[in-house]
Amino acid sequence: MMKKLNSMEKNISQRDFAALIGVSEPVVSGLLKRGIISADQSAGEWLLAYCGNLREQAAGRSLALTEERAGL
Repeated sequence: MMKKLNSMEKNISQRDFAALIGVSEPVVSGLLKRGIISADQSAGEWLLAYCGNLREQAAGRSLALTEERAGL
């Protein structure tokens, strides 16, 4: 178990991260393009940022949702 936790401190490929969170590689690429995660972060940091983004979306505080509401 400890070895797996230590691996979260290392960088991860987009493909491996996509498999970890159950999405496609283009979704991970989109997260990078939108600045939700950045290439210099570890796998653990990506996971925390991804989960934080999901929490914001679920709470209705995401930028995309705010912009969509403004358009209505």
